[in-house]
Amino acid sequence: MNLKFLIKQLKHQRLRTLLSILGIAISACSMMTILNLGEIGKFSFNNELDGMGFRGISVKSKELLDENCIETINNIDGVKDATPIISEYGAVLYNELNEHVYIWGIDENVESVITAKSIYGREISHSDVVEINDVCVIDSTLSEEMFGKKNSVGEKVQLTFGGVGGVYEIVGVCEADSGILKSVSGSLAPYFVYIPYSSMKTLENKSGFDWIAVNTANDDIEKICNNIDDVFSQKQMLVTTENLSSQRKMLDNLLSILEIVLFVISIVSLVVSGLSIMTVMMSSVNERTVEIGIKKAIGASKTNILAEFAVEALTISLIGAIIGCVVGTALSFAVSFVLLEKVLLKPQIILISLACSVLIGLSFGCVPAIKASYLKPIDALNSD
Repeated sequence: MNLKFLIKQLKHQRLRTLLSILGIAISACSMMTILNLGEIGKFSFNNELDGMGFRGISVKSKELLDENCIETINNIDGVKDATPIISEYGAVLYNELNEHVYIWGIDENVESVITAKSIYGREISHSDVVEINDVCVIDSTLSEEMFGKKNSVGEKVQLTFGGVGGVYEIVGVCEADSGILKSVSGSLAPYFVYIPYSSMKTLENKSGFDWIAVNTANDDIEKICNNIDDVFSQKQMLVTTENLSSQRKMLDNLLSILEIVLFVISIVSLVVSGLSIMTVMMSSVNERTVEIGIKKAIGASKTNILAEFAVEALTISLIGAIIGCVVGTALSFAVSFVLLEKVLLKPQIILISLACSVLIGLSFGCVPAIKASYLKPIDALNSD
């Protein structure tokens, strides 16, 4: 098909052609953006799950969990470290400010539960636990809310929990909303405060822990869970081990289903755009019926006529798809950089968006093309 003739035909229906190109471009852009948002969400979510310790194990029991249980778990093959956890919903007071917080009693193995880096100061240390020091680590959001600054190391706050409380010195500030603890706290409190578990036990007169967070040294978590169960069974103590990785798999599956749903939604928008191309091509066929009749009368075959209209449909969809993918790429770069502070863009998403846009546009454009190719010369000439 002659390029000049193709451009002439597209210009002949300029407005409808531009609208069709715009429809394909918007749909292709939407598909790229939706798919990339899904990838960004999945990447962020998986990072957050890693930060929440979703590769570890939680150990709970209706019986007393104490230091002997910690030692027992630490001696099991595959266990990196075990951290005792005591948790209470409470409040932090500073001057006239009062904020609801979730207070966690932990030990020096803080990396088992807080994977975020400390921004200022230090973490809970072994000496804090042994000496029952009244010190705490707070998250940066709480620090800004209470003191108007991120670095509040050295300040003192009043903590109340379980009907008791005391004055604690802030020795560290960590990143907000991180750690395995967030996975079990839900949205009960917007802020976290970490203190030595020994201090919490002493104030509340507790003899044991609420549960134990286990950080594993390898990926064979199921085996480690079974080993923990077996060891405590031999001690005639019933414990409940939970493989947090299994929760991760379930959440990953949910994210995959969501990605499929978003992909289907974007395909529907492409189908709507494809219908606009079909409308333009059908109009073109109706306007050029006599021309088609003349071409067939002088020897043009069905294939020639079909190819002529198919190339027009392909050109419209290809231009729209390229424009949409360029804009979608720019949007994806921007969104990725804003949300992740890094660029996350998979080349296959661009190819999928481009291919789907072109294929759907071409498919709908071929319907009028097939109709045109089957017109009989005499009928086409008499239609004028």
